[in-house]
Amino acid sequence: MTDLTITFIILLVSVGMAFQGKVLKSNLADKEKDEAEKLKNRANLLIMCGAFVAIIQVIKLTSYF
Repeated sequence: MTDLTITFIILLVSVGMAFQGKVLKSNLADKEKDEAEKLKNRANLLIMCGAFVAIIQVIKLTSYF
């Protein structure tokens, strides 16, 4: 696989992570307080990591062109 393909795949995975965090965060309404707090922390972590990796991959993709 080329470097460009790998970068594009990592970008898609990181966007998926951020989207999964948003979905997880939106499903907190019917959970217990302790479980909701753990899920909120996990959702925030997914959003931050996904966004950070996506930004790096976009910068990397623009350097190819």
